[in-house]
Amino acid sequence: MGLAPYGKTSKYNEKLKSFIRFDDKDYPFRFDVSGGQRVKGTGADYILPYKFIANSLYPDSRVPWDVRGELHPDAVDLAWAVQAVTEEAMLHLARWAREHTGEDKLVLAGGVALNAKANMAVHYARFFNDMFIFPAANDAGTPIGAAAWVYEHVLGGKMKRERLRTVYLGPEYGDDEVKKVVERGGWNARYIGDDVNPVVDLVVKGHVVAWYQGRAELGPRALGNRSIVADLGRKNMWSVVNKIKGREWWGPLAPSLLEEDADKYFMDPVPHQFMILMFRYRGEMCEVVPAVCHVDQTARP
Repeated sequence: MGLAPYGKTSKYNEKLKSFIRFDDKDYPFRFDVSGGQRVKGTGADYILPYKFIANSLYPDSRVPWDVRGELHPDAVDLAWAVQAVTEEAMLHLARWAREHTGEDKLVLAGGVALNAKANMAVHYARFFNDMFIFPAANDAGTPIGAAAWVYEHVLGGKMKRERLRTVYLGPEYGDDEVKKVVERGGWNARYIGDDVNPVVDLVVKGHVVAWYQGRAELGPRALGNRSIVADLGRKNMWSVVNKIKGREWWGPLAPSLLEEDADKYFMDPVPHQFMILMFRYRGEMCEVVPAVCHVDQTARP
């Protein structure tokens, strides 16, 4: 997602699309990996189709690139192709689901549903009136489904048909426990309680703050309880925070904002709490928040 906007359409697009068939009458699409047949007796035979696709796209499956160095043209064009074909498949699937079910609401889960850029393509396509993406869409969310199944089919309960509103479901720690960790670390710290003004002052002055409160978030996204806070009006914070996180310099950062301000910054946003859907910025707003505007004028708020 983060690398794709640096690339462009290339030979990789058609190569990758050659493995997908969109003309099947009974399915939205099929993968056709004739050269990646399963081999009996191997422990990791499910990997073979992926290796076949990767080797077809690029010899030996490895782009000669230091991911922390300058961008490599093959790497960015390959990322562009993977993202573009993913979005095409997602749009095809969404359109197929709408036509075959007649439903006007869409729910997404599964590892690919973490692709916020593809989710954005579905959002702006307007096939559905409402869309919900499960925040722990990858394997981390599997226990939730297992628990729901047991609750209904073993314990005889009945799941409520309503939207998940919070993912602050993990462990939390009291002030005394946090204080012990701080003291053990030898940090210069002081307790400020509920007064966030000292934190605001630090951020405004260009400091970066580790923000820790309440219960941990379910899923792979930091949603305010385990987050890094910085001034998104300072463009250099893009590289500063990425360096702190140990990430590649080209990766985007995500903004946090009030729901009522979403329309001011983004085109046609919808209420969205779980940082799993991207939006396009309006007009000159990227100049207002340069640290969180990616090269394709989008963000995952």
